[in-house]
Amino acid sequence: REEEVERLLSLFRERLGLSISRAAKQCVRFAFTLLDEGEPDREFSLTLSVGEQGYSVLDCSPWVPQADSLLERLNGSSGSPMALPAFVCGLRRAFLGAAAATCKRKA
Repeated sequence: REEEVERLLSLFRERLGLSISRAAKQCVRFAFTLLDEGEPDREFSLTLSVGEQGYSVLDCSPWVPQADSLLERLNGSSGSPMALPAFVCGLRRAFLGAAAATCKRKA
């Protein structure tokens, strides 16, 4: 089972530039690369904490305005097995938008 999880995480890293790591007790850090065509190594990240009140964002770099609504949706459907994957997909889309906006400003 552990091998399967590691293989899946490796695939996410290679294809999506997504790495998932434990930031602290009850905190997970999602970091994306490969989003900025001009700077593929540029990192976009969010640290998510889970507690008695639900999920909260501890850090988001760069900040994306969609983080608030994504978090609200995650907390509203936290019982669903698809809630966290949907949050991560939405986060990636938001970071892609931030990367595209940065590229336009540089041009």
